[in-house]
Amino acid sequence: MKKKILIPSLLFLAVVILASFALTKPAMNGENVSASTNVASIPSGIVLFYGIGCPFCEQVDAYIEEQGIEEQVSFERKEVYYNKDNSNELSAVASVCGLSTIGVPFLWDGENCYVGMPDIVSFFDQKIIDIENE
Repeated sequence: MKKKILIPSLLFLAVVILASFALTKPAMNGENVSASTNVASIPSGIVLFYGIGCPFCEQVDAYIEEQGIEEQVSFERKEVYYNKDNSNELSAVASVCGLSTIGVPFLWDGENCYVGMPDIVSFFDQKIIDIENE
């Protein structure tokens, strides 16, 4: 009687272990598997991600206007609160930088991420200095 219970129990346990292994193992099809990072969605230039109504984004905008940054540095603005494509692009960029928590204002320079007004202002200040020294 114990054999009748032991064999089905072992088979059930083996199936559970194999199923859990198969469900947790990433697909191995020769590609780098990452649902959140789509290389095509990573911009190559400078992009300022912002949200409509974000007070810190408004402070960055005021700084950009006061300093005449747009006349000196070429960059693109992308709104993320109401534009899902831009929001997805922001997520992809942040994952490249290893960030799991994302906030705006957020600046991508094609290689690095800058989050928050102090970092973004420092980036633009340094960019202006670099341009003036060329």
